[in-house]
Amino acid sequence: SPKYYAPNAHHLPLLRQAGEGSVSATVGDARFEAQASASPRQGVGLLATMSSFHPEDDDDGDGGHGYLAEVGVSSYGAIHRRGLEKIGRTPGGSSSGAAAAIAMGFGPIAEGSDGAGSIRIPSGFCGVYGIKPSFGRVGGRISAGLLGGQGPIARSVRDAALMLDVIAGEDARTPLSVAADHNYLDAAESGRRDGALTGLRVAWSRDLGYAAVDEEVVAIAEAAARRFLELGCTVEEAHPDAGDPWEIEDVIWQATQAVTYQDLDEEQRALLDPGRVRVMQSGLALTAADLSRAVTRKGEYYETVRKFFERYDLLLTPTLPIPAFPVEQDFPPEIAGRPMSYLGWTAFTYPFNVTGNPAATCPAGFTADGLPVGLQIVGPWRADAAVLRASAAFEQIAPWSDRRPGEPTA
Repeated sequence: SPKYYAPNAHHLPLLRQAGEGSVSATVGDARFEAQASASPRQGVGLLATMSSFHPEDDDDGDGGHGYLAEVGVSSYGAIHRRGLEKIGRTPGGSSSGAAAAIAMGFGPIAEGSDGAGSIRIPSGFCGVYGIKPSFGRVGGRISAGLLGGQGPIARSVRDAALMLDVIAGEDARTPLSVAADHNYLDAAESGRRDGALTGLRVAWSRDLGYAAVDEEVVAIAEAAARRFLELGCTVEEAHPDAGDPWEIEDVIWQATQAVTYQDLDEEQRALLDPGRVRVMQSGLALTAADLSRAVTRKGEYYETVRKFFERYDLLLTPTLPIPAFPVEQDFPPEIAGRPMSYLGWTAFTYPFNVTGNPAATCPAGFTADGLPVGLQIVGPWRADAAVLRASAAFEQIAPWSDRRPGEPTA
């Protein structure tokens, strides 16, 4: 069967200096199998001094690259080190190798990228912490049509905050980047103090008004959300009256994929994941008017969400509507009887790529089959410190670092 490529060099844990020439950077494209990471971005360069993980140290004897590629595309079960044969569940994506490796204990931190949920999705499926910072908070590379950016994946909020302190900030190469406005480690530490969240107005939404959700997932996430009452918050059920922004996300996402890969011939496309090729082909059929309309609607959607946060300090949702599904599937064919599309099933994550709000996922518990469920914490415009503070407060009363999922019963 074809060998599909997913992991990027910046998705490895404990990053090394880009440009060392020893880490493969395929960027999801087998044409670049022999390409080493070459252009250091802000996050990669600044993390170089924190780095200690080396792919060649992998004890499976394949020099690291092959195994990490398997972690990246095989299964959530990779945290048991044998992946597909063990569990056969997806780790999510696209920062799948990063989240799976952190869950496996390869290192304490990894960088992920997030254009529709690609930090929060694998972090949620793998039972680790991940935060998508505010749009532009991490300079050096803003991708996915003004939807995406980079952020930390870690086993603890503290480690993620420390990493964000290093990688956040303005970068002249990215004119839309914004300054780091807090010491994020201090923000996380403050969340561990008694009364840190007292008086906050918290909204909980089981479905954002439109999402199909597995009832077991809802029960676990809602129980986690109710624990914010113990932290002195008021918690009430509410969501932005904005509808589903999937059509906005879909058009912009397809367009960016089409632009990146429009010059590939059929032989080159055959080396890519088939699901990604279908997205590229759809993007090539879009018009300039389609994209312009989506960008206009993006601004309108943001404004509705901004007004919602005038009434609430935080919004809590399930991170994902289902637990990790079988690795053979590109996406779940249905959820709660409703048909799904290639990214439409990520109904809780992509809205906050459309708006650019900071959003994190915290481990909230496990299903009866032992699969992780995440609680998403969303903050107002550029309130990254508030999201970290709330994450740390939740971690304090519901610690997760010593918890591991069991194996599914079937």
